[in-house]
Amino acid sequence: MGQFSVATSPQTGSGLSGNQHIIPAYAEITPESVHPLGGISPDTLLRLVRRLLLPPEPTPRVVGVDDWALCKGQTYGTVLVDLRRRRPLDLLAGRGAGGLADWLRRHPGVRVITRDRSTEYARGASAGAPQVRQVADR
Repeated sequence: MGQFSVATSPQTGSGLSGNQHIIPAYAEITPESVHPLGGISPDTLLRLVRRLLLPPEPTPRVVGVDDWALCKGQTYGTVLVDLRRRRPLDLLAGRGAGGLADWLRRHPGVRVITRDRSTEYARGASAGAPQVRQVADR
């Protein structure tokens, strides 16, 4: 049998009214799918999903690094993507070498980094994981 979580809400008016419901921990949960359980609001659903304890993800071996704009021309960050699973891993504040280096130190096991020709990302990769092979585009 699969793993299950018990969803509870002590707050009144949240749709669960303090009742407990067993929800498959890895099921695709949407407001429509839990409607038979009491019809909870989207905000309550997000709160419940954020509380779920998910199994730890294995360290990705191939990571894509690129910048992204929160507000074009003003605020930028760094996005890290697991290229084998095609899933985003993390969003870092800023485009500096320090943030990438720190992330790599916390995630040993990365073997390849794909990046643009940014010198900041090159320095961050070299400082955080000198053993990693760097692949630069264009």
